[in-house]
Amino acid sequence: MIIREEDKKYITTNIPEAVNFISQDNLDMTLRVIYKFIDRKGFAAPDYEDYNEIGRKVQGIYDHIYEDNVLGAEE
Repeated sequence: MIIREEDKKYITTNIPEAVNFISQDNLDMTLRVIYKFIDRKGFAAPDYEDYNEIGRKVQGIYDHIYEDNVLGAEE
């Protein structure tokens, strides 16, 4: 699995439950855990419709992992 170094550092520090799946090279579960993190901590009050700062950051990480592993594999 391809994960950019900066993204891996953020995940290790802030989303430790994803680290085990990364070490197992389990792309699907890694993305699921990151998605759940965004769902729990990534939306801004009061309406929780838009991303907060954490949500924007982690959505970018999710996008990097998806693009590098899924879209890159299709080419």
